[in-house]
Amino acid sequence: MTDEVHGAAQSMSARKKFIIGGAIAVAVVAIVSVIVVLMLGRKFRLSDGYYGAGEFINVSSDELRQAVDERKSFALLIWQPGCLTSTDFEKVVKSFSEAEKVSFLRMEFSDVKMSGLVEGLKYYPSVALFRDGKMVTFLRSDSNDDLPALQSVEGFREWWEKYIKE
Repeated sequence: MTDEVHGAAQSMSARKKFIIGGAIAVAVVAIVSVIVVLMLGRKFRLSDGYYGAGEFINVSSDELRQAVDERKSFALLIWQPGCLTSTDFEKVVKSFSEAEKVSFLRMEFSDVKMSGLVEGLKYYPSVALFRDGKMVTFLRSDSNDDLPALQSVEGFREWWEKYIKE
């Protein structure tokens, strides 16, 4: 009889552990899902000074750092003089900029790399988006996923609208 009672107690304990483990797993999945939805749904507007003109504003490392320190939200075009791919991408961004009347800060790749403000940037051309002085994302010119954004205004607009509110 004691073996039966002991076996039943062990069975109940195993069931409780299974139920508790399952509840914890469900809670973790729910929390992660909420975080992902909130992060993906967090579109933002650029700071007011970047709307209305549709131009490129060449900046130095110090000026970029100042925009970050002032917690501005902005788009940074990263290019390299003398590079055909940069020139072609600049045309895409210029067309978008003029059509949407949104201005971009513009800086050479080598200066951006030296500034350290676009962590993970390895290749150019690119556009980095900053929200309240923090870099949110940037176009990866070595990624097939970002290729459409680098090649056409429509592709760029689709990428842009994932992050920026109208």
